[in-house]
Amino acid sequence: MAIGFLTLAWNGYDEFQGSTSVPATYSGRYSFASSDSSQGIVIKKVDPEAFRNAMIYHWVRSSMLAIGGIILFRIDKSQERLDPLSPDFGGNKALDELEDEMNKEEEQHRHPEP
Repeated sequence: MAIGFLTLAWNGYDEFQGSTSVPATYSGRYSFASSDSSQGIVIKKVDPEAFRNAMIYHWVRSSMLAIGGIILFRIDKSQERLDPLSPDFGGNKALDELEDEMNKEEEQHRHPEP
């Protein structure tokens, strides 16, 4: 989640500066095609269409990282509420009913009715 928000901030900085790096393209097995340094940076004033395309890629990637992090965080928090050993355990109705039944049985053993 933090990586997503950091890259979103970095994208805002790139947008403000008017230059960004070209997203690496995958060109085969275990290699990246954009190893040439002349293709590494796109400047908005020189090539506005390539800059816009690169920024769209960067914004989408960063947003997906941030949203994925938020989803994983929410899943983790919901699991914390379900774990009986967690301090955030919310309990559940079945456990409460079982505890009530056990308390009734214990009370009956302490004070049996004649």
